[in-house]
Amino acid sequence: MIHLIIGIPDSGKSELAERLILEMSKGRPVYYIATMIPYGDEGLRRVAKHRRMREGKGFITVEAPFDAGSIILPEDSCVLLECVSNLAANEMFERHTPADKCEDKIAADIGKLAMSVSDMVIVTNHFDITEEFDGETILYSLMMDRINHKLSVLADKVTDLRTR
Repeated sequence: MIHLIIGIPDSGKSELAERLILEMSKGRPVYYIATMIPYGDEGLRRVAKHRRMREGKGFITVEAPFDAGSIILPEDSCVLLECVSNLAANEMFERHTPADKCEDKIAADIGKLAMSVSDMVIVTNHFDITEEFDGETILYSLMMDRINHKLSVLADKVTDLRTR
């Protein structure tokens, strides 16, 4: 089962995703794929917040800011991938991968990982484009929409927190 959760930043995606994957696991190993590269104090605070949220819940954390498709886990694993937007930003801005190639790589990597495990919850962001966005940020936001669409086709279930 692949469950995609889409929402704007700070919409409760992480809490919902954790609850869902723990319910799905029924005692099986639960892996948390952490994709964020923390930049500055704000990034460090977000990572610390997510670690506190997972504390005592039995998650096995795998730090993977790149190449989610190369992660090898036991077939009966349950996986929470947090978050697609970080993977895409890392690929686009750290590796300087062009948006079209980045989009294909991220979707293919996540698809490969999802097909190799029992159950997976995928967290992703949607960004409403505003006039404050520069050209590169608009390009990234549009790329995220296309990645999210590809993942929604792959998913068995999609929860869109933008529509609540």
